[in-house]
Amino acid sequence: MALKASLVPDKTGKRRRKWLAFIVVGLDWPVEKIYQEYRRRFGIECSYRMVRRVRATTTSRNPALRFFLLGIGLILVNAWVFLRWSSHASCSVVLIVSMKLFFASNRFTRLLIRSIEKIYGTISTIPTHKLPQSVIY
Repeated sequence: MALKASLVPDKTGKRRRKWLAFIVVGLDWPVEKIYQEYRRRFGIECSYRMVRRVRATTTSRNPALRFFLLGIGLILVNAWVFLRWSSHASCSVVLIVSMKLFFASNRFTRLLIRSIEKIYGTISTIPTHKLPQSVIY
């Protein structure tokens, strides 16, 4: 077991010490390396969660289509990460805070949805070829 103290903000914004415990079997790594590896792994899990948010859903069983949609999702997430990173690269702290609000992932997703709807339009009704009949349930 490896223990590391980390400073994290609480509900009021004050930074408090939080102890992180890592279970390690068969590794003789220093605590800092274990901590960095877990952080890297968390980043991978977080990126997959983000891909699930922006990926188009389908009921198709076609693996090529499903793989294509996953690829588009990865491209969108990487574009979002790049835009956030590039906006932070040469900005002041105040601008970085406002850019974090502007480049929040849910706002980015809504921006993409609205852009696609503007280009292709939205379907509000589905035309049928039969007249509706009275149905008693």
